[in-house]
Amino acid sequence: MMNNRTGYGLRIVLGGYLAYLGIRMLIQTVSEKPANMMFMGAMAVLFTVVGIAYVAYSVKKALELKKAEQETEQESEPEQESEPKPEEEAVEQSEADGAAEDPEETQETEEIENDYEEK
Repeated sequence: MMNNRTGYGLRIVLGGYLAYLGIRMLIQTVSEKPANMMFMGAMAVLFTVVGIAYVAYSVKKALELKKAEQETEQESEPEQESEPKPEEEAVEQSEADGAAEDPEETQETEEIENDYEEK
């Protein structure tokens, strides 16, 4: 059975082909001017509009599917507590030494540490 991602990809290609046929038919109708020019022109425009709409709809659905897959992937990843990163160790070391130059930087690091401790 075909999965949704492949199905939407196929729909995008088919919609693009339908739009291509419509445009080619419109060009041919204008250049050759057949007896049923109005009918052929209307059908060409209809093919083009339906093809473009189908491509747009399929792209939108494919993007929604991709976004949903990414959200599911993020939710399924287990949260693991890791050891402090070297950057965090450097910040902790500089605070222990009392070498903070900027008071705003000190507040930021304190907020980050408080958030880290709460988790």
